[in-house]
Amino acid sequence: MESVTVHDSDQVSEISKAEGWEVDYVQLEAGQFEGHFARWPLHQLAVHQEHHDRHLEVLGTIRRGVEPFALVLSGRSPGRFQGRPCAPGDLAQMRSGGECDFVLSKNLELLIIHVPEDVLLRTGAAFDGDDAGNQRPVEPVVRLEPARAAHLAWLLRQARDEAHACPTLFKEEIQSRVLSLLWQATRRSNTARGADSPAMPQRARHARHVIEILNEHLESPVTVEALAAASGICPRTLQLSFREVFQISPMAYLRARRLHAAKKLLRISEPGEVSVTDVAMRFGFEHLGRFSGYYKSMFGESPAQTLRV
Repeated sequence: MESVTVHDSDQVSEISKAEGWEVDYVQLEAGQFEGHFARWPLHQLAVHQEHHDRHLEVLGTIRRGVEPFALVLSGRSPGRFQGRPCAPGDLAQMRSGGECDFVLSKNLELLIIHVPEDVLLRTGAAFDGDDAGNQRPVEPVVRLEPARAAHLAWLLRQARDEAHACPTLFKEEIQSRVLSLLWQATRRSNTARGADSPAMPQRARHARHVIEILNEHLESPVTVEALAAASGICPRTLQLSFREVFQISPMAYLRARRLHAAKKLLRISEPGEVSVTDVAMRFGFEHLGRFSGYYKSMFGESPAQTLRV
């Protein structure tokens, strides 16, 4: 088993990119970040466990050739996957090459099972015949029965605890049980709801639309009123949407995204190439002292310290 503790959300992004995930972990809550990660093999599968002590957003693209499932183990408040609430006992289904859109609440703990696409299709064929690929579950978040969620977590931890000691046949048996649980749970949910994925909640749709606009204006002055007008909703609806999805206001979200972008630029720059003032102004922080205060509160170090690292 491999395990690591990191103190910067950018390090999490780097770990994920090394495994083929094009994702960014964006810290939304002030305070020194700490994350714990462990990874272990399970025959043809891979499992990793992650726990963060800060509120995060994870955006990007899922690695191709792999169908990941994320089991939520614990958390003081629900996270979200593709706008849907994701609480302890829920299973988030991700698609090969698809969108990764997670909001991870503080102290949310996940077990993520990386299932090769061909392995999942063979599992489906065993249950549903050769047409299983066309019947692939589409619901992003599935609520597992408590006993099933507990059993799935127990199997994955058994594989972790016995990773180096257990024989191949034992690993194959655990893998078979894990795949059976995953397919049956998601297949049952898909059958109950019909062929179409349930629509994203309305406020989550509002928030996602606004974020698309913000992504194009990280370096431009914006107001809540302008964002609401551009999205075709009233300012109050915009505020409520962000509070529901991210637990913070739209402007606090924008500030977090700008601070994250500023940190990335400071980190890749040499001290002689840019100044802290240049970076602050570029991302809309006109008051240098205020920028430095926000930055240190969010990341636990000053912008000048990041630039020197």
